Amino acid sequence: MFENKKSCPVGSQAETDRVLPCKMTVDKLFVPTRKDLFQSNALCAILASDTALEFRKEFRDEQKATEKYLKATNGSKSMAI
Repeated sequence: MFENKKSCPVGSQAETDRVLPCKMTVDKLFVPTRKDLFQSNALCAILASDTALEFRKEFRDEQKATEKYLKATNGSKSMAI
């Protein structure tokens, strides 16, 4: 149904300006054409690794309550004990 339904873009009522909004949405989401968009897979991998290291460091900080709940540090409030 949505593949064939055309609508007018904002500001125009001309029949020649009618577009397929569903196709435009899919194209913008999955086939970006802007030059400022770039593949971020490598950046996300680095960010995830750095974030995981920071989480581990924060969770093992003995001055914070989260350390007491960690099984890995034999925390006093861990469910494993």
